[in-house]
Amino acid sequence: MADQKQHTARSHQNEAFASEVQKLGGFRDWQAVALFYAALHLVDAYLAKQGIDPGSHGSRNNKVAKQLPSVWSEYQDLYELSKTARYHPDQQITAADVADATSDYDVIKQHVGSLL
Repeated sequence: MADQKQHTARSHQNEAFASEVQKLGGFRDWQAVALFYAALHLVDAYLAKQGIDPGSHGSRNNKVAKQLPSVWSEYQDLYELSKTARYHPDQQITAADVADATSDYDVIKQHVGSLL
């Protein structure tokens, strides 16, 4: 099981990747996915601090809903957008979607970061 520090480092890496992809222009699907995984690793850092390894998206989603309810909506929005980006090439990720995802990530980063 990865520890809190490892998950935090991976979160920063995914956040930096999202930023670099944005500079390239386009690739909104990758921005959405990177922001989701940045949030996921922040959540996993929080859970690792408690000795919990969720092991799956379903289990993690349940933990976020119960243990981090103040960011559940933002996390769920990122999760759904990342699924759209990964599995539905017929649905375009818009600049507004990425702006919303960035805002959602910032809320999660601030809240979960304060708990680490």
